[in-house]
Amino acid sequence: NSGKGFVCVVGDVGTGKTTVVQAAMRGIESTFIVCHIINPRSDLKEIIRYIAKKLNITTQGSTHLELMDSLKSELQALDKKGKLLVLIIDEAHHLSEQSLEELRLISNVETPSKKLIQIVLVGQTELYKTLQKQSLRQLRQRITIYRCLEHLNKKETTEYINHRLKVAGVDTPIFEGKALNTIWKES
Repeated sequence: NSGKGFVCVVGDVGTGKTTVVQAAMRGIESTFIVCHIINPRSDLKEIIRYIAKKLNITTQGSTHLELMDSLKSELQALDKKGKLLVLIIDEAHHLSEQSLEELRLISNVETPSKKLIQIVLVGQTELYKTLQKQSLRQLRQRITIYRCLEHLNKKETTEYINHRLKVAGVDTPIFEGKALNTIWKES
């Protein structure tokens, strides 16, 4: 809601990053326009064209600089309407250092009080390692919210299973302690 800096969510495989993104997207207010990129293996120019298309900006025949200028103008117009673009990049650990740096430059579109694009990077723990590189120190400084999702511990796993069973209408536990322990270990 604040429109400041980057948000970065990292975690190992299976820790629920995509689930968190989906839950956040369901709860996002109508004042936000969401661009959710699931496969960021594209270069940043393709990502910019995707954002432009989402914002109904004509891309045909535009140079990259012209497209960036059009994007800036549209983001300023959205801000005047009380709207903010949220760019969520899932699997962001696939982005190159160059693409991450270009994202930082895109985030320069701002008013004196806030950014006009909120960028959320979601990826595996390799993303965190990449962001620690000296070449990305300026981007690292712009990350205002950083969260690392961990695997559920044994107690949390049991609580989660019991909660899901309750939501499904099961009133009594159906798994014994040994089964819950096995589920926790295997998951």
